[in-house]
Amino acid sequence: MSNGRVSSIRVGLALATVFLAAPGAAQEGETEHWPAWRGPTANGVSEATGLPVRFDPDANALWQVAPPGRGHSSPVVWGGRVFVSASITGEPIPGHAAPVHIRNGEVYLHPGSTAGDLHHTLLALAYDAATGAELWRHVVHDGPVHDNRYRTNTYASLTAVADGERVYFWFGSQGLFAFTLDGEPVWSVDLGDFGEWGLGHGISPVLYEDTLILVCDNDDGDGSRIFAVDRRTGELAWTTERQARKAWATPALLPVGGATQLFIPGYHHLAAYDAGSGAELWRIAPFEDSAPVHTPVHQPFGDGRLVFVSTGYPGKEMRALEVTPGAEPRVRWTWERGTGYLPSALLYRGILFFLSDGGVITALDPEDGSLHFQARPPNPGRYNSSPIGYEGQVLIGSLEGDLTVFRADTEFEIVAESSLPAAIWASPAVSGRTIFLRTVDRLYAFSDAGKDTTNDTSGASGGGLR
Repeated sequence: MSNGRVSSIRVGLALATVFLAAPGAAQEGETEHWPAWRGPTANGVSEATGLPVRFDPDANALWQVAPPGRGHSSPVVWGGRVFVSASITGEPIPGHAAPVHIRNGEVYLHPGSTAGDLHHTLLALAYDAATGAELWRHVVHDGPVHDNRYRTNTYASLTAVADGERVYFWFGSQGLFAFTLDGEPVWSVDLGDFGEWGLGHGISPVLYEDTLILVCDNDDGDGSRIFAVDRRTGELAWTTERQARKAWATPALLPVGGATQLFIPGYHHLAAYDAGSGAELWRIAPFEDSAPVHTPVHQPFGDGRLVFVSTGYPGKEMRALEVTPGAEPRVRWTWERGTGYLPSALLYRGILFFLSDGGVITALDPEDGSLHFQARPPNPGRYNSSPIGYEGQVLIGSLEGDLTVFRADTEFEIVAESSLPAAIWASPAVSGRTIFLRTVDRLYAFSDAGKDTTNDTSGASGGGLR
């Protein structure tokens, strides 16, 4: 198959998946809350109106703050509070070292692995959504970490989840922590140590009914597990063993035949599980017409009828799967160009949008995979953040700090361009008429509804340690 062409080959699936939930009518509270990565319906779409398209710290930033340390976790918003995590790196710990990793039966050390021998302080943070004042912070871990991380990753890259009563922060092998929205500790749980090939964790938790679901794949696959933790008590509701190499793709909850299925991508297969019990329903074997291994980073999305799956390494492919109850998915079409390594895709206004690492925007018809356009923003850049859609527009942000808003249409049309002074890794969040953006050194709130310059708390530490 030549690059960029659509094919209907039936194949097994080892792709990192991107399942996109089709946007529908906004439910109550959707425009006020952004409770997890990619928003209230986990599809990167906001139904809010009156949102900004330009992002100028001197013109329409309600506030900006400098969270301590580093963190790539995306903002989560609930009840007038913005939640992020952060990691502060300290000095080497004598005698402490990262674990030895096994890959394909051999000892493995990635050349970009670092920081596993250092002291780390991990923080859960809450800010006032209207003013940027720090409301509370908790040190949830202070000491050695289990494993290395990739040099550009952080130990605070997992996005929190809020449910209206509590907010949950996960730091992988360093633990899962629950707080009330006002910052009172509720419970914490240690799920064990899991090998990450020295690259760090990347799978954010998802909330299903009364359980938080966490995927803990382990190095070459031995000991990999899925955990469901009761959100009220922190007790284990169920756990499922699975043979799956370490991955970095947040799973998707999709309605299939009246039931909710948990779709989890892996290096060698895509598997679906019953979201209530963890029972495996099916898995699809490795690709026969592509590379045998695909790095799973993109989140799955879908509407239970069509599911879109993609990978950015080593191949670059987007595939649409037809999903029916009681049967393995069937590939409807394949597109073989333009997917990035980290950014997940966006299904918005009946168009499938995705980004290459170098910023090429591809827009496809989701039904047949036909091309609407491929285009590039005027400012060249590299993209790791995932796009969002709002008011008929798409927002993307680059590692160079450039932000582009373009029409969610079949032809490429730029609406506005802006620049921030630091790299953008985290994905945007939306609440009311405000868009929250996190760069490597700032958390911003942008709105065209007006701002009070006295609320600029840039660099402030707020309420101090608790």
